Amino acid sequence: MDPLERKYVYLANGSHGDGLFAKKDLKNGLIVSYYAGTLQPRSDVNWQNMSMDEKLDFHKNLLYITDDLNPGLPKQLMYINVPKPFWDLAKFRATLGHKVNHSFVKGNVEFKTGLHPRFGLIRMFKTARKIKRGEELLTNYGYNIQGNVPQWYKDAYNLEIGAVHYGQKNVKGSFVFKP
Repeated sequence: MDPLERKYVYLANGSHGDGLFAKKDLKNGLIVSYYAGTLQPRSDVNWQNMSMDEKLDFHKNLLYITDDLNPGLPKQLMYINVPKPFWDLAKFRATLGHKVNHSFVKGNVEFKTGLHPRFGLIRMFKTARKIKRGEELLTNYGYNIQGNVPQWYKDAYNLEIGAVHYGQKNVKGSFVFKP
């Protein structure tokens, strides 16, 4: 486990399976977790050669990453992923960011890009407000609800936001999904 994560978070049963929780009260603006995995150029992924199950598995722990830290260099969009064989913490726990769960309305951490001393350019989680000891770390994954998203995401959207707002923008600027 990353030393910074060891200081701030622990793993327990969360709102959607494994989740990260605050080990102590955390102040706003604090980096609390990193998201490392395999890096590959977006162009190297051939979605057309995958079954729907393979796409869902590949996408489960997939993030986009761009080099926003070096404005003089071209921004190459990359994927950062934790492949299925490494979802189990017994096999991969160099960082724990892939265990932060989703919420549309209860998010208390946000994705950022940064430099890690071991992994280099990486995604990380920064607190978006004060977080109390024992509170689960949650973030809005930011998928386009009008696009091809997993069923659990549509269900969560309707549960947290409500289909009553269908066709209207909510405060986050995304549209409510209604089947």
